[in-house]
Amino acid sequence: MRLDEIIRSARLAWPTVDLAPKQFVAHLARHLPEGVPIETALGQMHTDDLYLACACALGDRNAILAFERHCLTGLENAVSRYRTSSDLVAEVKQRVCERVLVGVAGPPRIESCSGRS
Repeated sequence: MRLDEIIRSARLAWPTVDLAPKQFVAHLARHLPEGVPIETALGQMHTDDLYLACACALGDRNAILAFERHCLTGLENAVSRYRTSSDLVAEVKQRVCERVLVGVAGPPRIESCSGRS
């Protein structure tokens, strides 16, 4: 898969996210596994999701909103199954966002997302 195809696919997957290709390619390169041919590695990676993670790590507001819509809805549904209050559901979502999207003593944890799981 060529880089331009990967970028085009990611932009289609996350149309509200505007990430410079150069930033994404650098992020992608940092997360390529060692000892694996590039074509194989790229074929095994969820590059669309890695694009979103990169933009979130850079603090892109649209990316963060997309992350919340895409990832936290499932979390909300899972927590709600336990018949908890809406306040608890909101608190769980808030804590997940803080742990994943906010860098306390370094980059946000989402920066380490490798796109392989």
